Amino acid sequence: LGFGLDLFTPVLEDRDGDGAWSSNLMPPVDVRASLAGYIWACMASPAGVLRWGGSHVVLGLAALRRNDVLGHVASLAAEQSGGVFVDKRLPFYCLHALQWFLIAIARAAPEYPTALAPFADKITDWALKDQPHVLIRQFAARAGLALLDHGTLQDEDGLRDRLLKVNVSPHPVVDSKRFERTRGKKRAAV
Repeated sequence: LGFGLDLFTPVLEDRDGDGAWSSNLMPPVDVRASLAGYIWACMASPAGVLRWGGSHVVLGLAALRRNDVLGHVASLAAEQSGGVFVDKRLPFYCLHALQWFLIAIARAAPEYPTALAPFADKITDWALKDQPHVLIRQFAARAGLALLDHGTLQDEDGLRDRLLKVNVSPHPVVDSKRFERTRGKKRAAV
């Protein structure tokens, strides 16, 4: 390793990667928080296979009742930041990460509701409060409804009805024939 690093040292510049070392690049002391950071960064990846893998890890954490790591991932989801786990020069796709996190949570909620109980309030917030992303609201609502069905979450203030109405338009459906194509009459052959 030392030999390999010595080969790179002469060509590396301070502007490469995240730049010169600073305390802002220090990973969390808790290894579970570091693991959560990598999982969160995977779910924000432009590569679909990494997002898919990260989502399955979240499902696995719920199945194994690893709330210690899952709690750190949920905290990163609430912050919507990549922190030290992403290159500071590249965009961090926080909506990708949140969407794939909630896909996993919606999948885990019917089977492992007790593992998600500590995050129930945040899940309903993603469904009901100031979230413009339709899929994020939908997956959060599905997870919330599953938690309600299992008694992990209490139905207060009409929560079930509000979750059922997520992404439902308040406007009536308008039937219109404006965009129907009409068939023209066949022309007689000349």
